[in-house]
Amino acid sequence: KMHEELVHGTVAEAVTRFESIAPKGEFTLVLGSKSSSGSAMLEAGDAEIREMVAGLMRDGMSASSAAKTAAKFLNVPNNRVKQLARMVADGEGDVAVDERVSAVPVVGLDHVVLRARSLPRLEAFYAELLDTSVERRNDAFGMVHLRTGTALLDIIQADPTRPAPGDGADVRNVDHFAFSLSTFDEPALTAHVVRVVAADSERYGETSAAGPAVEVHRRYGAGGFGRSLYVSDPEGNSVELKGPPEGDQTGY
Repeated sequence: KMHEELVHGTVAEAVTRFESIAPKGEFTLVLGSKSSSGSAMLEAGDAEIREMVAGLMRDGMSASSAAKTAAKFLNVPNNRVKQLARMVADGEGDVAVDERVSAVPVVGLDHVVLRARSLPRLEAFYAELLDTSVERRNDAFGMVHLRTGTALLDIIQADPTRPAPGDGADVRNVDHFAFSLSTFDEPALTAHVVRVVAADSERYGETSAAGPAVEVHRRYGAGGFGRSLYVSDPEGNSVELKGPPEGDQTGY
């Protein structure tokens, strides 16, 4: 990233710094136990590095991209990770890379969206419970995004014309949840989702000529704006499969 910056120190030192210099954009906190010298230290072993690199490559990343991502995530030198990534790619060591490239290269949970009877109340509750704050407000949707580690907790005001969560009816207060993907190949992903839904419907005798409702939109997630595919599971839960952030992060 053009303006990426790494700042080391204690939590107290970070607070002091950012009270005088306002942070901009997205930032990540890496917390570790203290070493004998008193400074934070995180040291990943070779086995852990190889395992992460192999997993990223199984998800469709090249060896170089996997090495770069693992080095940043594990806070270890690039050269060391590149050497281990070459070993993984060449089949050396005890970690193998499956040649099959997944159509759904899941990285982790991106966000969960809750429907709230009272948005301000739920926002204040989770901000205090999780010791976090609002990363972004979307007034057009009546939604707030709370940063929770690498993921987001989104809270949206429930539609006043519909039964609200907690009214005693069978009303869901989880609007949807999203999984973060390392790549977003829309044709391949759509074909995969359609196949999975069709197989499930056929298995339980619920075939439909119309096929599954699959929608693709540009949405905001834990990594920023990007393409998302939406589909419902057999129980009616809405699932979002979210691609990586786009180069253009102009919001709506």
